[in-house]
Amino acid sequence: MGSTQAVRVVFVEQPGSLPTPPEGHVAVLDVAFAGGENFEKVTLPFLEALGDRLAVWIDHHEHPVGWARVRGDPRFRLVPNRDAHACPELVTRDVVERAGPVDAIVAHADLDGLLSAVKFLRKGEPPWPEADEDARAADSPGRGHALSSFGHLLVEALDEARSWRRPRARKRAASWWCGFPRTSDGR
Repeated sequence: MGSTQAVRVVFVEQPGSLPTPPEGHVAVLDVAFAGGENFEKVTLPFLEALGDRLAVWIDHHEHPVGWARVRGDPRFRLVPNRDAHACPELVTRDVVERAGPVDAIVAHADLDGLLSAVKFLRKGEPPWPEADEDARAADSPGRGHALSSFGHLLVEALDEARSWRRPRARKRAASWWCGFPRTSDGR
């Protein structure tokens, strides 16, 4: 794959609690627009703070008000869950190339978000052949998708990590499992 630049990965537990936008160009993956009044209080300020630094926002959690507001902006790849049962299938080589280089990724801290970040870092290539199907099985149960044995192992590990009471330790563990490098501040 050649050399790659260090990319900071920030994991988000829920869309109503977004971090301060990271520096540089940013890809946001599998992070829904916050519901209710949190859309105006959390999502819009996050988008405004990113401004032109937003390289791409890829998601499959429909939000009629928010999606209507950004319709026509080519940086947003928003596909309803009924059409995309998980986010990694939306992270393709073409989408990553159009987004260009990023300095940071903000991703949902579940298997779907983790695999979206991994695929983005791998320029749209899944880390193992069944990765997209594993994400669909984990994110859209009951829709006929099946976890691979490796996907099942990751889901169990993430569930165990979620039971920890320290979110920071949970995020470090998720980074380690997916092979992300730590940032200079240890996150």
